[in-house]
Amino acid sequence: MPVRVLVMRTLGVFAAWMSLLAPVSLLAQAMRGEPLLEGIAWILPVAAVLTGIAAADLHAEWWRSPAGRRERRRREIKMLRRMYGDQPPQDAR
Repeated sequence: MPVRVLVMRTLGVFAAWMSLLAPVSLLAQAMRGEPLLEGIAWILPVAAVLTGIAAADLHAEWWRSPAGRRERRRREIKMLRRMYGDQPPQDAR
């Protein structure tokens, strides 16, 4: 596995955990009576951005993989069949 993919997956897992832990932390702050906009509240937007970056990179990596190329080709064929039907190719005479 390329290092870049490993880093992006690790980043995605970290961001997902932060997204899960931030609401729990905010709830704990509210129960203690602390102001919610201080402390850990910055994690939510940061985790969302990191998750988006990791997901976009992994999505791009998947489209470059053999399975992604097959899927893209399958979609192209489906679109062409929708446009032209199942007609056999015509001779260009």
